[in-house]
Order: sequence, then structure tokens, then C-alpha cells
Amino acid sequence: MNTELFSSPDLWQVAYILCESDAELVDFQVNHNGRTTVSFSLRGKNLSQLSKDYCNNQALANVTELRTKINMLRDIIFESSRNRSN
Repeated sequence: MNTELFSSPDLWQVAYILCESDAELVDFQVNHNGRTTVSFSLRGKNLSQLSKDYCNNQALANVTELRTKINMLRDIIFESSRNRSN
């Protein structure tokens, strides 16, 4: 199976994929055009299938691990916002 590149603005989807795969966060973009939006980019195997499972409401994950990934992603966003305002 080949390595895939996957991007999404959905925090929960990205956290789920990070929980259920060997994916790594390779980039993120924070845009501050009146409203803050974020897009995450991941690289790993089987990402399109995990995304499909998530979108079809078939995603199962360890809730504790999912919450840890959500907090990690939020920390990245807030740190980026803090660095921007300094």
C-alpha cells in the first residue's frame, strides 16, 4: 500500500485518523481572514479508507486517545495563533 497525502479542515476527522493509523502531521495552515480556519495535512497509509469510514459514520476509536489527539491539535492551533499575535 502506498503512502497517501491527506488534507482536511475537520479537527475530529484528523484526530481520528491520527488515532487509527501511522499517519504523521506534515503541515497545517491557519488562515485569519475575518474568521480563523485551519487545514491539516497528513501523510500515511490507508488514509482515504479511514476518511471514508469517518464520513460514513463507521469510525471507531479509543475515546481517551481521540481526546488526546484533539487536545494536541488544538494546542498546535493556539500556539500558532499566539506566535502570530506576538
